[in-house]
Amino acid sequence: MPNPRIRHLKFAFMALLIAGFVSLGGIGESRAAPTKEGAACNATLKDRFRPNDETRVTLVKAFKKGESLTLDGSSSDQKALSDLCLVKILVGPGNPGSAAAPSTSPGIGIEIWLPQAKQWTGRLHTIGCGGYCGVPEISSLTKIGGVSPYQPAARAAGFEGSVSAISDAGHTVADINSYRSAGWATLPDGRVNRPLWNDYVIRGIHETAATAKALAKLFYGRAPRYAYFTGNSGGGREGLALAQRYPHDFDGIASENPAIYFTRFLPANLYPALVMQRELKDRGHAPLSLAQFNGVSAAAISACDTSVTGRHDGYISDPAACRYNPATDPAVLCAADGGRGTAPLCITRAQGEAVNKIWYGLTIDGTAPDPALNNGFADALSPGQLWFGFPRGTAIGTLVTKQDEPHGLFDLSASQTGLQLGNSTLTKREVRDSSGRVTGGWQALTYADLARAQAEGARMQPEFADVDTANPDLSAFKKSGGKLVVWVGLSDFAIPPSGATHYNARILSKMGGLAGTRPFYRFFTVPGMGHGTFNGSDNGVAGVSPPADPPLPSDDQMFQAMVTWVEKGVAPDQLVMVNSKSNSRRPLCAFPTKLVYQGGDVAAAESYTCR
Repeated sequence: MPNPRIRHLKFAFMALLIAGFVSLGGIGESRAAPTKEGAACNATLKDRFRPNDETRVTLVKAFKKGESLTLDGSSSDQKALSDLCLVKILVGPGNPGSAAAPSTSPGIGIEIWLPQAKQWTGRLHTIGCGGYCGVPEISSLTKIGGVSPYQPAARAAGFEGSVSAISDAGHTVADINSYRSAGWATLPDGRVNRPLWNDYVIRGIHETAATAKALAKLFYGRAPRYAYFTGNSGGGREGLALAQRYPHDFDGIASENPAIYFTRFLPANLYPALVMQRELKDRGHAPLSLAQFNGVSAAAISACDTSVTGRHDGYISDPAACRYNPATDPAVLCAADGGRGTAPLCITRAQGEAVNKIWYGLTIDGTAPDPALNNGFADALSPGQLWFGFPRGTAIGTLVTKQDEPHGLFDLSASQTGLQLGNSTLTKREVRDSSGRVTGGWQALTYADLARAQAEGARMQPEFADVDTANPDLSAFKKSGGKLVVWVGLSDFAIPPSGATHYNARILSKMGGLAGTRPFYRFFTVPGMGHGTFNGSDNGVAGVSPPADPPLPSDDQMFQAMVTWVEKGVAPDQLVMVNSKSNSRRPLCAFPTKLVYQGGDVAAAESYTCR
């Protein structure tokens, strides 16, 4: 049965997202006293803070500790954790045009939160955004963006004592589901909207850092001593873009599940739907139901979850070693295919082969090798493999079986693939002509079309402002003294984690191997973790494996590990993780070391080592 702890794809990606239109007035300015040698948290900041002609303050609001974090005085469960000053800023020029056009933007919307001078640690903590970004509350004069659990700027300022900053990456979208829509990305005449792509990919987050540093210097009378960046998914990609292109912006960067190789993995995420269509529906086979896929995934977990202790963990720790093949497993095959499975959960051999193809990843012709020879999980692509699939056991049942439902994760991939192919109909399941033939929509795609989309994405990188963010040369960041921590969930159901392991291998190759990277870089793979610090694994077979509850790091833990490395010189080579029930702890080992069980209590961190 599905794991109740797994968060749905739409909720996970909602994580980093959304939008509305920028307003330019101001409400609720406070009368807070100025800090010593600094500025007051009131409307005078609008005149005092003008670092350049493109930057202007749109709102200033002071909050007392315990006060509801709203702009209209209404009550809210979100409370200020300390006395805070909220400053909203707009940085132009954006992209001019009709107010009704999604390609029009007045600029980059920024929220900056400042604790009282006596509470300030001297740190700046900038938090990235995800999906196509465009969170409307950030530039709104009636709502607040920094109360979101996905860009928790208010919490960072109140709990950590950091100046915190977030941005909408230079555009806003129309409604809660539109962060996955690429309407902003093209001009009304169909050309790529280069100014907003540049804002989205890199300028938005760079300007956020520069603006927050300048405001902190005015507000406190001194600049931040340390600057840190954290982000997941699209925010993780932003972090790597900063390391590659603005190596002096931040002292420490923590990049979680980075959405790098953007124009490669998003078309590849359509592959599961295409396999279901081409290999099953078009050939007269029934597509898998969600229950069937979850049953196959459970069988994979129980076949592969004993690699660490010899006991069933309930999640897979070593995806590279898992060669489970549902097309030859009698436990899941129906009787007609020589199995002992029973309807409605048993599968046909054809369905099992389709699942193997989905796990292996995109190929130009829809083929996949025997998983006993190559299961698709690696740090380099195999011949004929165009992108990596999702590891066995990952909770991708919704991605595989619910592609034609509205507002699923699928439409982000469809939007980007449509941009790369110049085909806006791909956001629809199907488009039919007057005779009823399917002539458009994703159902009309072929495997070769996805290959062409990837090739077009590579060709269009200059137009997309190098959104793939895949440059392994981090020598300038290393020279700056910065520290980089990258961590990925091995059960990420939104971005195949092998993209990050592939990038890690390229960094090592470019930067002199471990000896060349250890002074500034650490890479972690987290078993069972999804598209964020929560479980992303299906459950194993009931009665064989326990429900999936992997020990995981917390965002605060990874942030503090980065701070300790930057400020005290202690690198995070090993961290202790805990599961949701707080009854199991394991070390998280930095690459290339691996977790080794030494005997004793399997729930105790002391029973393991990294080597």
